[in-house]
Amino acid sequence: MQIYRLKINKNQCLGCNVCVVSCPINFNQLKQSSSRINESENSIDGINLLNSTSTSLPFPNESVDRILALESLQHVKHLENFISESKRILKKHGILAIAIPIVTKKITPIVDLGRLSMTWSSEHYTTDYIKLLLIDNGFKILELQNIGSMVYDPLTNYYIRNRDDVKNKILSKYPSYVEKILFKSLQKIKQLSEKNVIDYVLIKCETH
Repeated sequence: MQIYRLKINKNQCLGCNVCVVSCPINFNQLKQSSSRINESENSIDGINLLNSTSTSLPFPNESVDRILALESLQHVKHLENFISESKRILKKHGILAIAIPIVTKKITPIVDLGRLSMTWSSEHYTTDYIKLLLIDNGFKILELQNIGSMVYDPLTNYYIRNRDDVKNKILSKYPSYVEKILFKSLQKIKQLSEKNVIDYVLIKCETH
């Protein structure tokens, strides 16, 4: 896991300390992220890159105003550890914002997801499970939105409309079967979204 700690000046966000969490999945992504942060450090004061795990966030108690975990927590195996660590480092009334793909009920992946059980290899959390973890760890949920129809359908439709262009770019680096798997997976994502098997949730909560 990579964590960016960004101290934003008062003109930007009332002097907030913001913790941004991301999960690069291989060495190249780690290297690219580090390069981008190094570039940002030249233009933004107070931004730092840290490598850590979700079970031990390298910050003192009550030292962070906001934590943003966008499109990352589905890759965290023990979500409860991340939630409890977030509670520990957030100040009173600190904000935790989460964007995460979810399943709408407890599933048997190979049965309910089909080919996605292989291509969607991250965790399959439900909204109820995430809410329970947040509440049990002392968070108050301020806002929750299900936006799967605004994520999966447009993404798949865009790919279908622009498949030729995207396919050519993929084939310049990867074998043809990679593009075929991607295309079939996107079709399956749209199908499961329309059947309300999967969704995408935005959650904003604060510490008590």
